[in-house]
Amino acid sequence: MNNKPSRRSLRTMPKLKKTFEFIGTHQDSPYPEEATCVGPEREAHTVYNNLHLTFSEYQKHTGRQKLPLLLSPEESEGYTTINFRVTTEYPRLLRLNLAIAKLGKLSPHIKLLINRGDVTDMAFSFFPSSMNNHEKIRHVAYISRGRLIVWHDKKRDEVNFPSLRSRNNWYSGYKFEQVCGHNWPSDFKDWRALPKLENSRPVCSKNAVLNLIELPLDDDIKALFLAEYDMVSPNKNKTWARKSSRYIELKCFGPRRCNKVTWQTISNKEALELLINRYVSMRFFKTCLQCKLSGCETVVYGIRSSDTSLVGVRQFQVDELEARLRRVEPVMYRQYYLKALSNVAELVRTLYQQCRENEYYLITKKSAFDPLEIRAVSRNHVLYPEPTTTQLDEILARSESARRASHEYNNLKTNFGFTFIPGRPPKQLEQDDLVTGQDFESLAEKLGVVQI
Repeated sequence: MNNKPSRRSLRTMPKLKKTFEFIGTHQDSPYPEEATCVGPEREAHTVYNNLHLTFSEYQKHTGRQKLPLLLSPEESEGYTTINFRVTTEYPRLLRLNLAIAKLGKLSPHIKLLINRGDVTDMAFSFFPSSMNNHEKIRHVAYISRGRLIVWHDKKRDEVNFPSLRSRNNWYSGYKFEQVCGHNWPSDFKDWRALPKLENSRPVCSKNAVLNLIELPLDDDIKALFLAEYDMVSPNKNKTWARKSSRYIELKCFGPRRCNKVTWQTISNKEALELLINRYVSMRFFKTCLQCKLSGCETVVYGIRSSDTSLVGVRQFQVDELEARLRRVEPVMYRQYYLKALSNVAELVRTLYQQCRENEYYLITKKSAFDPLEIRAVSRNHVLYPEPTTTQLDEILARSESARRASHEYNNLKTNFGFTFIPGRPPKQLEQDDLVTGQDFESLAEKLGVVQI
């Protein structure tokens, strides 16, 4: 009898370590933000207002099928969530640095420091699809004191949208967060578009609240990252299997012909059949990955019309999304989604095996179907060259001996065909921008990198 557990769902075991609030500092402070620990006695996350239930009542009592998200089509202009004090002179993972520094310690078993979004991007890049967001892959790998640090080496862009409609679609996601946390009037006739968002935070708190999460990528590789939960369940009396299960992910989506569907009256199964098809499946694969990485089990979808109004609000469990994706994209689901974390773990092993300490390696992907490329680069080629703050480096130094004793990667064999490319040849090897085969081998040996 086969007693192995079913692999119908992506299994993850995220562990919430601590909740942090990030507060802006004065100009003379060493960093533009500081991390403060949030105790269990305080609920720092915005409580979800059960909009998926009350929106049905709003439609029923008012006869209106839509709730405008924007006061005007130009409302999104000038809005940004970027803190312009956070410049390239700071580490790209500044908040993670500040959070670990606040704790003052780091387990020697943590092998990867990264952002949750970067884990998602890396895992997503293995999907053989033109919609795998390969253009986002520009990451730097850096090993310091036996720890691998990976960060996205790009600035966030919230200005260069191809059209006002595109910008409004992006902005509507933040407005949807606002309506899901708002205390709506009891009289549904008073419901209307909420005021324009202030810069930096979409909902009640102006300070970012993030959770420090430890996540095993496989049996012996653990990652540490910060994740932001959108909302927390209003059900205070429920007993949750895991702490992370009480959090809710919010998404705002504009499917085709959405005005022709009465979204509040159909079943979850019917709604998912209308929302998820092969043309948009990658969007939902990514949502599931984001939730699984942080342990979130519930997703609330705001269904947005072409004029940026809400026409429906539906709540799903992540396993419902997985079940629909399993039917729509069975091969992609089985061969890539279920292996998402093990693929990233294999990449981590390869980086440990091939990269030298205290050197920069740029990870890129030329096209959706090309392999990841990792090349050695100089510090001048890195946009965010500082891997750690002084405080984090001191913590890494204190745990360096224990970290190096905990695991040795040199003898591990990797299975993936990642392409490693040597960095720019030394001047003595340059001749009309060409390098001979013999010189190439010598350089590869010198840099400690190979092409697999």
